[in-house]
Amino acid sequence: EIKKDLIEKIDATAGAASQQDNAIGTVGSIGLAQQLSKKNSFSKPQSKNGIVFTVGDRVKHSVFGDGTVLKVTPAANDNMLEIAFDKVGTKRVMANFAKITKL
Repeated sequence: EIKKDLIEKIDATAGAASQQDNAIGTVGSIGLAQQLSKKNSFSKPQSKNGIVFTVGDRVKHSVFGDGTVLKVTPAANDNMLEIAFDKVGTKRVMANFAKITKL
């Protein structure tokens, strides 16, 4: 009984799709912003006793002896240290696991 020229057809699926795209874009942007801020506020992990190791540090290991830190790689809540020991060569150890002291 309604005249055809008074009826306006709206495609419900197109509107829903654009709303969904906007919602996904917004959520994705927030996630990216959070990730970037987290990355920028990243701090180097410290060992359990609070010692921060840097390349060039001289260290002493309870088994391997004296050595020089060649590389420090953050790994989870720890650091993997690559150390050139004077007598046994290069070894990789986790700072929180290995019994290492700075000289």
